[in-house]
Amino acid sequence: MPVQPDTTPFGIVDFSQEAKWLFMTESVTELLGYEPHELIGRPSLELVHPDEFPRVRQLHYDTIQQDKAAVLVYLRMKHKDRCKGYVLCGVNSSPQRPRRQRVIRQPRR
Repeated sequence: MPVQPDTTPFGIVDFSQEAKWLFMTESVTELLGYEPHELIGRPSLELVHPDEFPRVRQLHYDTIQQDKAAVLVYLRMKHKDRCKGYVLCGVNSSPQRPRRQRVIRQPRR
């Protein structure tokens, strides 16, 4: 039977152009290797894989400008330990959340 990863949100970013981290749970340490205080207030886009950065940045800007009701995208985010590379994460923005925040979570495999 496949292992189902935790899909609990590990962070929330704002809808500014920098997509800064507003909140982080302790699970971000296990997932990405960072302590929450290391990321809060920093741009989330700086963790996006370089190959995906232009697409993710444009999607973020389009979401802000078009005030989209729901968005779901999967992207790779940089682990603090360079030996571990990048981790697949999901970005979800939905009407159930405050409209100026985005929730980042680890996707199911």
